[in-house]
Amino acid sequence: MKQDYGEKEPSYYSVLNYALLHAIPPTAKRVLDVGCAGGYLGQAIKARTGGYVAGIELFSEAAKEAESRLDLAICGNVETDILPFQPEEFDAIVFGDVLEHMLDPSLVIRKMHPLLKAGGAIYASIPNVGHITIIEQLLSGTWTYMSAGLLDKTHFRFFTKKEIEKLFEENGFAILSIGQLMNTHERENQLIADLQMIGKKYQLPTDDLLVRATAYQYIVHAGKEVNFVEVR
Repeated sequence: MKQDYGEKEPSYYSVLNYALLHAIPPTAKRVLDVGCAGGYLGQAIKARTGGYVAGIELFSEAAKEAESRLDLAICGNVETDILPFQPEEFDAIVFGDVLEHMLDPSLVIRKMHPLLKAGGAIYASIPNVGHITIIEQLLSGTWTYMSAGLLDKTHFRFFTKKEIEKLFEENGFAILSIGQLMNTHERENQLIADLQMIGKKYQLPTDDLLVRATAYQYIVHAGKEVNFVEVR
């Protein structure tokens, strides 16, 4: 797995998701960036909030680069490592296109819960496997992994909007908002419209397909539920 990350283009670790950045309030003075890559997003968060940003990154070369941009950059595996943070240390925890790379995203969400202050929140960007380009691949009988994008070969998990809601709500968080970044062309929009009509014919819930299938990525704001008790 680490070899796969090492084979990615350097630009993969320098992406700055502005939609996610602007979802994080300036009042978030202590932030943990999970999967911080080269630290570009965390650096922008520091500039936006004037606060402290720590990061954790699996790929060692990216983590080393992040050291110059963040207050603290740790090379490690957030799923398996014991994290050197205190309970209620952070105002916000950020997952910038990271949860889909994890073997057990639910475990990680639960692991983050005690690290957030009361009133704290998770901010995440998550790709949508229900995008029309994925539907088109399935209709063509393909599911082709790529070096990046919706079918990045390092993705373990895939989410629709409903599954995102379920992920957070079952693990101690209330969904406060879900925005979406849209990315389609005219041909794809026509395909969605045609599939919507077919769905109606077969009594499938496709009334909102135009919204669901044009969402390339979701921007999630989920608040900590203080009284959450994990059920084992």
